[in-house]
Amino acid sequence: MEGCDGIRSKLLDRIERAGYDLDRISKFNVLIAGMGTIGCAVARILALYGVGKLLLVDDDVVEIENVGRQCLYELEDAERGKEKVLVAKEKLERLMPGLRVEALNFTIPNPLSPAVIVEIDGKVYGYDASENLNKIEKAVKSSDVVISGVDNFNTRRTLEILSLGNGKPFINTGIEGTKGGVRTVLVDEDNSCIGCYQRGLSWLKGGYEVEPAGGCTVASLSTIHIAAAIAADNFIKIVHHKNGEWKFGKPANFTSFDLKTNKFNSYQFPKDVHCEICVKGVEKYLREGSSSLLHLDYGGNQQ
Repeated sequence: MEGCDGIRSKLLDRIERAGYDLDRISKFNVLIAGMGTIGCAVARILALYGVGKLLLVDDDVVEIENVGRQCLYELEDAERGKEKVLVAKEKLERLMPGLRVEALNFTIPNPLSPAVIVEIDGKVYGYDASENLNKIEKAVKSSDVVISGVDNFNTRRTLEILSLGNGKPFINTGIEGTKGGVRTVLVDEDNSCIGCYQRGLSWLKGGYEVEPAGGCTVASLSTIHIAAAIAADNFIKIVHHKNGEWKFGKPANFTSFDLKTNKFNSYQFPKDVHCEICVKGVEKYLREGSSSLLHLDYGGNQQ
């Protein structure tokens, strides 16, 4: 049987021949939050690109309805009720020899859904929000890029503040039906985040594509994989950015598509200097630390 390095070299041969810098890719650690439809697809693509390490965050177990849409899981995993991150780690490490995967099974705190710990019939339910914030902050700090596949805006905003506050590019994904959207927020760039989008929603509806809510529960298989491919491609563009040059092009701030109408669009929106997330939220986080994320009013006003 051929050794690990030999197999890895053969798997990555055509990637290298296409002009990608395997050495640079292998030095990147990527945090993927949410190992559902998009998270699984992005993780698989990045593994096959030869990324150095994946940190996978999710708090769920594999269920039968996941198997048809989440590409890393099989019926056997659902029957055993295994944790998604552990199954994904096993499959990805088997897929690409030499890949390091860290499985992190916990809930990312949501400021609008306070954590509650209760004990029922001897079993403990819930989580410690402060403890989990420390966990996700540590994971973000140890990553080079953060990709969100979570299915609610408020958790995404927590991830975005932590990412930008620690100087990490943030890639957010969302899908709904035949529509999908990928927003890439680069550090120290005049580009919009999720919060900027929320503030400008009225004029966005007037002339641009509206960002999918991204519940990810009702979407075509094609939509899932196209959104994942765009997110992965934006990661590759970030990896190859060197000395001010974008070898494979610069990631669009926001890319949207609708398979029903055959439309693909890319936009570059400026940062909103009054944004509650990428401006005020980040400033408060830098002043007060991760505990500030438990007390943000994401409805439009900072508490």
